[in-house]
Amino acid sequence: MPEDANQDELELELQAALGSVIVGVSGYTDRHVVAAQQRVVELCDKLGDSRTTFHAIFGLWLFHSGRSELNHARSAAERLATIAEAENDSFLMSLASHAVGMSAFSSGEFEKARTALLRAIQLGEVAQPHWQS
Repeated sequence: MPEDANQDELELELQAALGSVIVGVSGYTDRHVVAAQQRVVELCDKLGDSRTTFHAIFGLWLFHSGRSELNHARSAAERLATIAEAENDSFLMSLASHAVGMSAFSSGEFEKARTALLRAIQLGEVAQPHWQS
């Protein structure tokens, strides 16, 4: 493996850990969280790690939702849905549908919110054995 890829993987691990620590200490809306999560997304995109990208973008969605930055939250939710569909993973699709639904609800798009949240529930029931094991 090239040295640059090794450095990127190491930085990815460190940035992901840093983001988790900041969330634990200061919460999802700390400005340092978004910097760490954005860097994780950049590295994941470079390395082709879509599952880690999903989790980092979910963190960004929480950040933007918590700060009522609705356009950014909606954009993150839509990217989550795209990744989840590409992965064809019912657990990720459930989380993405939750994000889409809550973003729509916060924006006053109640029918879209209802549809997405019902889908999140249905997908969560399908994925339940996946995350309970």
